Amino acid sequence: MKNSIIFKITIIFLIATLSLIVLFINYIQIEKERNLIDIKKRYEDSCKVIFYMLESNIDKQKIKNLAKEFNFEVIEDKEKVLNCSTLIEKRVNKGCDKNFKKLIFKDNLYLYLMSKDILLKDLTPLKHKNRAIWFVFFGVLILLIFVYILLIRSIYPLKILNSKIRKFADGDMNIDYKIDGKDEISKVANEFSNAVDKIRDLIESRQMFLRMIMHELKTPITKGRLSAEMLEDGKQKSRIIKSFERVDNLINEFSKIEQLNSKNYNLNIKPYKFSHILENAIDKLMLDNIDNIFIDIDESSFEVDFETFSLAIKNLLDNGIKYSNDSKVYIECKNRVISISNSSKKIESFENYLKPFNPESNGLGLGFYIIKSILDVHNSLFEYEYRDKKSIFIIKA
Repeated sequence: MKNSIIFKITIIFLIATLSLIVLFINYIQIEKERNLIDIKKRYEDSCKVIFYMLESNIDKQKIKNLAKEFNFEVIEDKEKVLNCSTLIEKRVNKGCDKNFKKLIFKDNLYLYLMSKDILLKDLTPLKHKNRAIWFVFFGVLILLIFVYILLIRSIYPLKILNSKIRKFADGDMNIDYKIDGKDEISKVANEFSNAVDKIRDLIESRQMFLRMIMHELKTPITKGRLSAEMLEDGKQKSRIIKSFERVDNLINEFSKIEQLNSKNYNLNIKPYKFSHILENAIDKLMLDNIDNIFIDIDESSFEVDFETFSLAIKNLLDNGIKYSNDSKVYIECKNRVISISNSSKKIESFENYLKPFNPESNGLGLGFYIIKSILDVHNSLFEYEYRDKKSIFIIKA
């Protein structure tokens, strides 16, 4: 979450909004204090003059005229204001008759001359009630929120695109995510959707091509098999029939691998004893003699797809016999760990042999690739070790 772009943008805008609020509150407070200082100074100056003039015992009309000169108005009905107002400041000096109170009532300031019992209303409006400041504050706040929503709406498709890419990586080719827009994110999403379409077309054409080849190969194999059956019984006839059967089995194996790679093969996972899996794998080898396969297994069982897992074991045995110095292969199964070994030279770059069409291989370079593909769909580990001049292939299912 902390690495998300949306999270980072949210934090930035949250900090900006809080900074704006703090700045506005401080500005309002400073302005209020400044206005109070100005009012205090003006009141003190006004009081000095008004008290000085009142000492002459002038009449009420002159008092009103004097108050107007300082932008004050004399209030006759004092009781309501004095009883309901809020005290801002009180100036009381002992032995002095020039004491006063500053009051606020209904958003108006009043000056009460206590010794003369005169209430003056300040006609100057309160500056800190300036509404323009509030309009600026809410305008900037709304602008920040609008920009934030706009950015989030622009970036949000990235989150959906990320989930689509994950599905695509897991093998889901039925993805279509095109966005109406001209920004960079829309272009990336649309290009990704176009790339998925092209890859899907390539995979479908490859699958069709492979299936056509396998279908076309079936016809001559069937004809060859029928022709072999017409031969007289003998060793040669048996070898020819086994050769056609082996080719037919290989085509079926390639079909399964193609389905596995294209995610079109449904695994039938069930628990099987390894002895049964191994027996099926040896049958698939179609060997005339199995005396060169040495078996040491326990009663371990594995939850696997019987056909494909036995195919992986069969390919390992086939490679073990084919590339062994003495045509012998040893298979062990202890505590759900399978090891198949033979006497051979060390494989220097085993990782390269797991790739299809490896140039270092003597054949097509598909043997280990097929084994690894099958074990991957079973979530099994496939490791290689070389000890005591023996190549050891280990499966941890």
